[in-house]
Amino acid sequence: MLTVDCEVLGTPSYMPPEQARGRLEQIDERSDIYAVGALLYRLLARRAPYEEAGESRTVLEVLDALRAGPPTALESCAPAAPPELAAVCAKAMARNRALTAAAGIALAALLVGFSLSLFFWRRAASAAVLAEDRRQVAESSAAEASRQAAVAREVNAFLNNDLLAALAPEHQGGEVTVRQALDRAAIELEDRFAGEPQLEAAPLFDEAVRILELTHDAEHPKLLLARGNRVGALLELGRAEEALAPAEELLAAQRRILGDTHPDTLVSFNRRASALRALWRLDEAERAFREALPFQRAKFGHEHPSSIVMLENLGGVLFAKREYAAAEELTRQALETRWRVLGAAHPDVLKSTFNLGMVLRGKGGLSAARELFEQSLARDGERALEHNPTAPMALQALGDIDLDERKYEDAERSYSTALELLRERGGSEGSQSYLLHQRCVARRGLGQLDAALSDIEEALEIRERTLGSPSSITRTSMLVLADTLLRANRFEDAARVALELHALAEPLVEAGPDRLAQIRKLLERIYDAWGKPDEAARWR
Repeated sequence: MLTVDCEVLGTPSYMPPEQARGRLEQIDERSDIYAVGALLYRLLARRAPYEEAGESRTVLEVLDALRAGPPTALESCAPAAPPELAAVCAKAMARNRALTAAAGIALAALLVGFSLSLFFWRRAASAAVLAEDRRQVAESSAAEASRQAAVAREVNAFLNNDLLAALAPEHQGGEVTVRQALDRAAIELEDRFAGEPQLEAAPLFDEAVRILELTHDAEHPKLLLARGNRVGALLELGRAEEALAPAEELLAAQRRILGDTHPDTLVSFNRRASALRALWRLDEAERAFREALPFQRAKFGHEHPSSIVMLENLGGVLFAKREYAAAEELTRQALETRWRVLGAAHPDVLKSTFNLGMVLRGKGGLSAARELFEQSLARDGERALEHNPTAPMALQALGDIDLDERKYEDAERSYSTALELLRERGGSEGSQSYLLHQRCVARRGLGQLDAALSDIEEALEIRERTLGSPSSITRTSMLVLADTLLRANRFEDAARVALELHALAEPLVEAGPDRLAQIRKLLERIYDAWGKPDEAARWR
């Protein structure tokens, strides 16, 4: 810092040249970038800039060296330093302030790209909400500009506050490595971006890939890993269509360079197959999982967690194809293996138990499915919902069976508990809207029409916002809302919703004649109950 007499105060090794020269008017964001670069230099070289190994310099000697020119190049004093970090460090500390400014984004992208891998997969967000957010952003250039500005502010704050604090040697004690600093900074980064779906990590992975492309050839393992992280980020965000092409390109490169059984190649096998499954290209997804599974088992064995996950993923594709017998065989294998290796109360065993229940329910074995769903809710012989990862799904499935069997009270209880758990855990709005929709039907069966209307109105609001009115899922909720309003003798409101639904469905080919007939029949019932026979006759 500067006193009123323009004396230089501060740690000179980390000062930008303009501060060392007392030029207060030149200090700006580029000065912060230089300081971060200097701290990165300290970590890579194991000594501060402008200091020499084995020598002790005074403050004035350091200031003289700083003013005279750049420090010793990292390539000379730290030849083992990662070249991408050394290159960005040199740009951040460049005497040409234009280069320093350009290094800001690169420095942020590179360091964030390294640290993102430590936290990104712990984030859980609704893919449907994210998709809607992206659609709205794409439609509004003003919103996009605002988003980019928010990202810039957050990255700048991360660099100046979180990462700077993590890198400072005096905050770590003794010698500190890049990995230790990034571990600490990653915690701050996760807190900063948590709950901000617009500030997603995929663009930062894009930047990390672009930076690595400048310093590595296309087949370098670090670049392949960064590309894989980007594919994984896209899949996590529900952007399977965008992820598929790079996933296929990456897998082909890894098979050629690393081999079929390399761990990174196996991850890419699974990501490509998962993207195909998400796009409902089920035959291709099945072939992809079947191709990958032998390589997975050859590398890790049948009992490795990743081998079991791949087996269950294949079973899930067969379940989606309604090949229930084949799906049951694979799902039972996964369950039996996990049970043997992990024990009955392990969360992964509870998940596999639930998965088998879903397969048996698809086959029509409701009694056996119910038993498995109940088992998936139990731990050590007692029902324990807290920290049970399958609890909301299992309760939903039990509610669906009870609803089919018209056990409305049991269904309503299961849906209510599942919804409470889901909201406590920050579950997706899509899942919440399904539970609200189903609980409405159960409450209607119990004659609780006011509560049922509250549920279906909330479910419809979520679906209209996240999926849009033309969606078949949204239209199903509109149909239930109109029917519930009819049961509550709110004829005008029921007619309004049903007419809006008919207008939406009529031009849609996928609505089909049966669904249109169902809507027309509902309108006929509404007008009959309303005492308007002429209007009812129009819809017969």
